[in-house]
Amino acid sequence: MEQLVQQIARISARENSTPVLVTPPYLTLRSPFYIAMAVGLTERKANPVRFDWNRCMSGAFSLAGDWVARWQAARINRALTKASRPLGNTAAVQITAAIGRPTNLSERWLVGISSADQPLPVWTTPVYLITSPSEHEDGSPDHVFHLQSRLLLSAA
Repeated sequence: MEQLVQQIARISARENSTPVLVTPPYLTLRSPFYIAMAVGLTERKANPVRFDWNRCMSGAFSLAGDWVARWQAARINRALTKASRPLGNTAAVQITAAIGRPTNLSERWLVGISSADQPLPVWTTPVYLITSPSEHEDGSPDHVFHLQSRLLLSAA
């Protein structure tokens, strides 16, 4: 997790870009992942953390998918609120149709979350989260992280 936090911090500070964690479509990130990421970022700079969860779905399954996503976001936000009380910082997941533009780090951390099948805006830098090396063959090694912990992931 530390390497991933370092990469997010570097992209946010140096590249004037919003880092976006790109996951395979079948994968969702669980509350412990968001908590660990928020703690890691606030240890670097004590600012609030906002996770923009990109959901641009259409079609018949989007209504059910949107309901499930809102439920998951509420659950994650409750866990983030509980975990961030001792730190004095806030962290939240926000479901969006578009990932926010880069911000001044003196205000807050901004991290996008998106499925690999979603298009990303030009002001973002993708950071690919994969579960096996064969999933992503085009990415540079600096922007590809292999995830293995069951605490952090769940297959949809």
